[in-house]
Amino acid sequence: FRRVLFRSHMSLIRYHDFKTKLKTTKKSEISPVYLFYGKDDYLKDEAVSCIEKIILDASARDLNYNVFYLTDKETSGLIIEQALQSANAYPFISEKKVVIIKNIHKLPASQDSFLEDYAANPSKTSCLILVGGDKLPKRAVFGKIEKAFPSVNFYHLYERDICQWIIGELKLFKKNVDYHAAHT
Repeated sequence: FRRVLFRSHMSLIRYHDFKTKLKTTKKSEISPVYLFYGKDDYLKDEAVSCIEKIILDASARDLNYNVFYLTDKETSGLIIEQALQSANAYPFISEKKVVIIKNIHKLPASQDSFLEDYAANPSKTSCLILVGGDKLPKRAVFGKIEKAFPSVNFYHLYERDICQWIIGELKLFKKNVDYHAAHT
């Protein structure tokens, strides 16, 4: 099972609260950059999907949605440049676009300046979602992004939190269950 915290310059909240907040968030309130990392890939993907649903209309989704994968040091420089160029480009028939960079933890330190420059002046018409692995490298660029933009660390739930997580997830589907039923 899973547990996650949302970290921004304002507060720490659990994943359930983060997801609930996203459900009431308007397109204009979406952050220009998000940083997701941690062990739980399922919840990272779910958070990305929630943001996509807020920003993208089904009719223009394919035109305003790009995913880039960092794989190795040889190609990462080119890929990060292409991804950030895409983030800086205007959306097509839409107010905003979504650009996702997966495996951001594989970004070579020599490419940090590209990401740092973008984060200093992100596009107002894009939402850049950086998705990392279990841990992020301890480098200044990631620290700066964590301080300036919403950052979520997805990790497994502790045993004592499982029932509350189950109850919270069922509430999202407008289903009620008591603690005893969630425990069994």
